[in-house]
Amino acid sequence: MSSRVSRMSFPAVLKLAKRRFLFYLVLFSFLAGLTALIMWFFHSRTFASTRLHMSYHVETGLAVQAEALNVSLKEIISDTLFLANLPEIPEGVISGDLSGVEELFASFASSKKHYSQIRLIDAEGMEKVRVDFNPNSLVIVPGEKLQNKSDRYYFLEALECRPGAVYVSPLDLNKEHGKIEHPLNPTIRFASKVYYDGGFQGVVILNYNAKNLLNQFDNFSAFYSGDYYLLNSDGYYLASPEVLDEWGFMFPDRKNKRFDVDFPRDWKTLSNRNTRIFRKDLGVLVSRIIYLPGIASKHKWIAVNRITPGVLALKMRPYRRMLFLIFICLIPVHLLITGLLRKYLINELDRQEILYHAANYDELTGLPNRQMGIDCLEQMTAVCSRYQTGGAVLFIDLDGFKDVNDQLGHDAGDLILKEVARRLKTAIRHSDTAIRLGGDEFVVLVPYTSSIKSLEVVAQKLIDILLQPYRISGRVLHIGASIGVRRIQGNPADNEDAYSVLSPEKILQEADSAMYKAKNNGKGQYWFFDS
Repeated sequence: MSSRVSRMSFPAVLKLAKRRFLFYLVLFSFLAGLTALIMWFFHSRTFASTRLHMSYHVETGLAVQAEALNVSLKEIISDTLFLANLPEIPEGVISGDLSGVEELFASFASSKKHYSQIRLIDAEGMEKVRVDFNPNSLVIVPGEKLQNKSDRYYFLEALECRPGAVYVSPLDLNKEHGKIEHPLNPTIRFASKVYYDGGFQGVVILNYNAKNLLNQFDNFSAFYSGDYYLLNSDGYYLASPEVLDEWGFMFPDRKNKRFDVDFPRDWKTLSNRNTRIFRKDLGVLVSRIIYLPGIASKHKWIAVNRITPGVLALKMRPYRRMLFLIFICLIPVHLLITGLLRKYLINELDRQEILYHAANYDELTGLPNRQMGIDCLEQMTAVCSRYQTGGAVLFIDLDGFKDVNDQLGHDAGDLILKEVARRLKTAIRHSDTAIRLGGDEFVVLVPYTSSIKSLEVVAQKLIDILLQPYRISGRVLHIGASIGVRRIQGNPADNEDAYSVLSPEKILQEADSAMYKAKNNGKGQYWFFDS
């Protein structure tokens, strides 16, 4: 720090140090904040890119899965048409001997392995042939256990199909004797009419064991992030991470277990088209509508993948950790850059501060100098003029200071001046201003007060405090003070020399004149200027 700064008063030095620290802190915070903003930008871009990439990946997988499901279902439709067009079936119906048909169905079920039932139902809805198959057994149901299915929806809807077409039922749980089978048996029924010589002979119905299809779906979902759902056209869960949410349309206590209940905001969009939905609270929803061959659009399936915010956060964790480490490593760089910038910028601030202090403050006492005093006096008179308030200027000249200065030297005189400045600052109010004009002349500006009685108290207080002994270099010295008071009236209309037209120099001159009258009348007293 320069010698000029070193001679500044302690409050001024402290203020300068605080400004330097604040500048350093703001500069460092700016660089750190700018770096954080840049990292946040790259993080946001990476997050959006990761989310989009994951959704594309899932979309591709859903498309592949939908195609695989269609291929499987087309194969079942081919099997259904194959059986419905075998000549052995109408021949057996006409002859009344269906043993050949039973053997044919049994052989077909054994070779295919994914049909839980193959049936021939006559035109009245009565089962004529039924083969039940599971991995452990193959049963040709005897005639006395065959059932009437004339009221079942799949039989009635199959009757509405044109010749050569295949009806595909919705995916539901198989029922026997009006009750849901346990363990649960997800089933899709494929039906086609049997004709002979143009006459309707019955319906061939294949119960496809949809466990294979759902297992295929589960195996597929294991390779992709997020939760997978398979929904029917009404929003019920056919497959879900929560098993107890599935088959809500089959169980009365699960009627509200539907996707449109859990995600009402998104259901309409997902159920009508293939789409992606991004939402902060939801994550990512990707849907694929699967239109099954031979089935009405109202029975479409909707495959949905939900990538939760937790999954996205887990995916982003390595990148976030990397960004955090980069930010920590950049802190020393920030400090270095801040230090270098401070070195070049703070010096200019210091220089401006020093120049300002030198131009406006007394170097010896730290009080405002004459130039700043004039500015302060202008501001005070302006306030008095605007708000019709009063004020006063107290012009102080030390009595006996010249003798001390001549006898003990300038160093002792400087110490006395410093002490005088200190006493003035402790004696005046916070709103008052002590100024050193030069030499042993001081001024105190007293705003908001113009009554003679109040100013007499102030002037006498200053005389008393400056009259107290001064201990300089082991010696006790006595000096006094004479004060000239120039009042600034509260109402300029009552004052012939309104302050609104008086210059600060004129006011000081009049206060100085009053001070000399105080000296001429015996010193150590105050005198009011009388215009």
